[in-house]
Amino acid sequence: GQDIKVAEYSDYSSKVVAKSDVPTILAGRANDDADDLKLVEVEVKEGITGSWLEGRSLKIEFPTGVKVVGADVTEEKGFVGGALQTALIGDIAGDDNKIEFDIPSGVNVDGNKKSFKVKFFVTAAADFTGDVTAKFSGRAGVEGEVVLGKVVAPVTVEVQKSEVKTGIKNQAIKDIVITEATKGALLDNRQVRIELSDAEFSGKPEVEVTEGNIEIDEDSIKVDDNILTFDVDSESTKPSKIKISGVKLDLNRAIAEGDITAKIGGSALVRNAHEDAQGNDQVTWNVNAGDNTFGDKTYTAATYNLAGSVDVGEFDKNYVTKTSIATVITPADGTVSNEVKFVIDADKYTVNGVEKTADVAPFIQDGRTMLPIRFVAEAVGVTDQNIIYNANTKTVTLIKGDRIAQVQIGSKTLLVNGVSVQMDTAAAVKNGRTVLPLRFVAQALGADVQWDEATRTVTIK
Repeated sequence: GQDIKVAEYSDYSSKVVAKSDVPTILAGRANDDADDLKLVEVEVKEGITGSWLEGRSLKIEFPTGVKVVGADVTEEKGFVGGALQTALIGDIAGDDNKIEFDIPSGVNVDGNKKSFKVKFFVTAAADFTGDVTAKFSGRAGVEGEVVLGKVVAPVTVEVQKSEVKTGIKNQAIKDIVITEATKGALLDNRQVRIELSDAEFSGKPEVEVTEGNIEIDEDSIKVDDNILTFDVDSESTKPSKIKISGVKLDLNRAIAEGDITAKIGGSALVRNAHEDAQGNDQVTWNVNAGDNTFGDKTYTAATYNLAGSVDVGEFDKNYVTKTSIATVITPADGTVSNEVKFVIDADKYTVNGVEKTADVAPFIQDGRTMLPIRFVAEAVGVTDQNIIYNANTKTVTLIKGDRIAQVQIGSKTLLVNGVSVQMDTAAAVKNGRTVLPLRFVAQALGADVQWDEATRTVTIK
């Protein structure tokens, strides 16, 4: 027999192809320069002639965190009088990551496949990074997706985390290094802002350029509580590096355990936030404020079919990155997390396995373990700042979180948040040191006390 071809199967799927290497664009940019927002040209073409259905919808969707603010249709085939361009441009409002329009009617195919080429202009949220993928879908029969660009953060931030404690001022941390992803990533005549989450700057650190040729206005370096700002005097022509050294932090007693973070932003980095960190409107592209050119096309409010003034490409994020710069190793309100072991009549004791020496060894009085104030405080997790001794009344006050314990020398009454607790032994003085009954104070402040009779060891957690 002989095979006879009576038909040939063709895929109705469209061809969606990027026409060159994809560009890298910076997060947080606005319309300062259209080239900063331009993606690579994409060609969209029918799989077979007539497969696109006129009057049916075509949706082009970009990632969340990206907004389409312009488009330049450079070539269209199979459409009459630029109908595709009119339909596509007419749906761009600049406040969304999607374009959706109907394939125009009145096509003039002439036996050829319909196609169009377009360059999109997008703005990405300040904290967005990754591929800018355009997904084509809809009832018109246009399907496919393609990567048209890549968004990177304008700067990277490096810092080696330091350990800090609550209730202490002037705690030094490691240098903070800000590196530009590309030349001109930090815009001139604008501000860099570093905002701490829980701590405050003790004073003004040193800000210096260690690589590249960006210039910093030294007179602009300012500290206001948890915020450090400085201005870029001149943009770089090659990627630059800025070192912030001599950083010291103040921490109050209410800061919780965990990381202290620094948000990096300011108008030198972020140009598309709805509001900057001070609540001021950022510079955005107002399509009703005059002609706005992208590529060789000029767009006005009429082009976008907008009824009034609309600020486009705005996002809520006003910082490009958030970085951990320090770790608080003591819990809030001056408490610490320790495991402390004492042996009766021994001056050696351990804190988290580290051996230390007490100037008065623990001893037994009325069947209770007695210790000097400082060692009781350390055992139950109270810092030096939260030990208060009133010499006039001979009263000791220990503060741990929301608990306050008070006892007077010679008294068997312990006050816990003002409530009396009767002890079976009294606070006393030995070798010039005020000593307290460990178990009562520890339990009053929420610590767990364990006794090992065989080794005569007291463990406090």
